[in-house]
Amino acid sequence: DGEAFVDFTISIDEVGIHRIRVDADGLFGRSNPIEVVDTRPANYIYWGDIHNHHGLSWLHEGVRVDENHYYGRDIVGLDVGVESIKADPIEIDSANVWSELRLNCLQYTEDNHYVAMMGFEWMGNAMFEDGHHNVYFDTCSAPLGSHSIMPLAATGGMYDWMRQLYDEE
Repeated sequence: DGEAFVDFTISIDEVGIHRIRVDADGLFGRSNPIEVVDTRPANYIYWGDIHNHHGLSWLHEGVRVDENHYYGRDIVGLDVGVESIKADPIEIDSANVWSELRLNCLQYTEDNHYVAMMGFEWMGNAMFEDGHHNVYFDTCSAPLGSHSIMPLAATGGMYDWMRQLYDEE
């Protein structure tokens, strides 16, 4: 049926730019370029998916499994993953979904390996005047915003709301 899955481990010790080629049952694949260096770089490139709507979470043998973070961290090896929902009151059962995203954020973040983040989409009261914005947090304990926050063009709207969050810290 044209589908294949190959699981393998590889180590590249030679400095330079490499591609991994895999041939399995008549199917061919080649990786993106991989650069191996012999000294730690001053700056890093982080790979992530920062616009991912919440997936399905469930408990499996007492462990919370979240499709988005599991796939991003454990399957494709991303460094950063963000799950988001629509700001209140659009998302159905938003308080429970936001709480679930908080639990996923805490569970899937691994120091020096993967950062799970939370966020929401905000359109303000005047979607066509204010546009469509994504708000991301660098913490797993952020509040869910609301579409009823005043428009950007009014008195500062979203910016005033964010300043208030900083002042509360």
